[in-house]
Amino acid sequence: MGGKVKRKYELSKTPYQRLLESGQIRDEVKDELNAIYLSLNPARVKRNIDAKLDKLYETYAGKDKTRQVNPHKRLSPRSVTFYMIQRSSVGLPT
Repeated sequence: MGGKVKRKYELSKTPYQRLLESGQIRDEVKDELNAIYLSLNPARVKRNIDAKLDKLYETYAGKDKTRQVNPHKRLSPRSVTFYMIQRSSVGLPT
């Protein structure tokens, strides 16, 4: 007791690498996954995501402009009434 525990970690791997090393998938599936992996382009994916985010922000900004409040419109005040005196008692039936 009281000794120091030294932890030993594996090298970091992607889920793709762990799946290929697991041996739980067939060779045909490995070949398909490898083809997909090699066709990926992170820079293109980032540009695609950024373009879609820009479009989303533009759409939101356009929507926000349509909801302008007319300052000359008369608003009716809202009122809330609490009935403190007429509160029913809570308890077991007698």
